[in-house]
Amino acid sequence: SSCGPSPYAFLRPASPAPVCLKTLEPDFNTVLYNTSVDVVGYHLSGLLLIKKMPDGSTRVVFTNEMGLTIFDFEFFENEFRSLHCIKKLNRTVVLRALRKDIGLLLQAGFDYKGVKYYKSDSELYCGILDGTETIYLITDIGCTNLKRIENASKRKKKVIVNLINAGENLADSVYIAHQGFEFNISLKKIHRKDAPQ
Repeated sequence: SSCGPSPYAFLRPASPAPVCLKTLEPDFNTVLYNTSVDVVGYHLSGLLLIKKMPDGSTRVVFTNEMGLTIFDFEFFENEFRSLHCIKKLNRTVVLRALRKDIGLLLQAGFDYKGVKYYKSDSELYCGILDGTETIYLITDIGCTNLKRIENASKRKKKVIVNLINAGENLADSVYIAHQGFEFNISLKKIHRKDAPQ
């Protein structure tokens, strides 16, 4: 309920090393994922390509098994462009959710200057204000391994991004779950010796 306590009321202030956030920023050129998307009654699957472009933008293209483009997005530091999106998904609420979800994974446009740090007994929470919401980068207590990303309002969690093996590169496996409506994205990285880096 909107009058309930904060889901982060158990956290205590923390003071990690200044280099903490730098170790959590993804560093990659090209990543390819097997992808499954479940959104309001639709199931889509295929390949998601995430590629850094020479102009500094990040291109995100999702195609089905037949090679048809489901969506094609461009992320700049403080700008987002939808270059193509199939009719089923081309609705404001869905596009906004996709932009947010992928932006969380890429840490696109994050303002690290005002970050606030908190801790539980076993995890460190790096809180980044995003309008009326907060994005939490959640790590082990030593800030060496990014475990998940949560987007929340003051009273409830809205999106949880679980990450497996999120080292200097984008995570090997990603599961994005919306807490308020049916919208889930599963990603499994494809490791290929001939994959472009």
